[in-house]
Amino acid sequence: MKRALWLSLAGALALVIFLVLRAPALLVERFLGDALPISLSHSAGTIWSGEANIRARDQDLGRASWSFDPASLLYGAIGARWRVEAANHSLRGTAHASLAETDISVDGHLGADFVNRLLSDYHIRLHGTFELDGIALTFGEGPHPTAASGTLRWEGGATRYRLAGEIENVTLPPMQAILSLNEDGQPQAETFTTDVRAPLIRARLDPDGWLHIAISRHFTHLAGRPWPGTGPPDEVVVEVAERLWPPDRKDAESALTTGSEHVRSARRARTVLRRLGG
Repeated sequence: MKRALWLSLAGALALVIFLVLRAPALLVERFLGDALPISLSHSAGTIWSGEANIRARDQDLGRASWSFDPASLLYGAIGARWRVEAANHSLRGTAHASLAETDISVDGHLGADFVNRLLSDYHIRLHGTFELDGIALTFGEGPHPTAASGTLRWEGGATRYRLAGEIENVTLPPMQAILSLNEDGQPQAETFTTDVRAPLIRARLDPDGWLHIAISRHFTHLAGRPWPGTGPPDEVVVEVAERLWPPDRKDAESALTTGSEHVRSARRARTVLRRLGG
């Protein structure tokens, strides 16, 4: 009797393991659709080693593939290697998720066509290739990174943008953006040219989901619209902000006040830019 019971339990366990190992990648589609702002389609393989088309914010990102690392389970986490391939970009990295945090690493390159789709609402068009080197992000319970590092490099080239209703064409030098945390623990990216250490652009993400972008005096010279007056090259002359995600309900009242201040600041910045553009 006991032997039959053990055989039944062993058979049931083997069946469960088989079903888990052979679970289709379609389950990943359904999980990500509920948990993250991305979607997968046309999946193939299993949840442990599969591939699918990936899309985020109405942008087709290419074909994604993944392979889970069983050894990560020994450390109380789920780990995987992943890759995203498309005609103009190739990204690869790792992802590890535990009860406490999620770590993501990214390396690869992005073509200008992909970047320009993200910048189209801002009337900016770039040329050249973007290299991602050692990008590492750590997330806790919310969407705000708790750690950030790595470098994003752009080879420079012809750039077109619109300012005060006029189209400008300039050639910008090679640049690199360095990711880190500032003194307040907020993720930031400081952009430099390869030969000058004075920051051209500073971008930071605050806990309320606002992305702040500060432009230096030196960058206005590179962009063909030098800021009037005199001052150090790294002096911030324009700062704008845009909300990337809405606040939690419990923070809605305070966020509304903060948001109004950001809107007023953005309006003042646009007024200054219109005056600068003549």
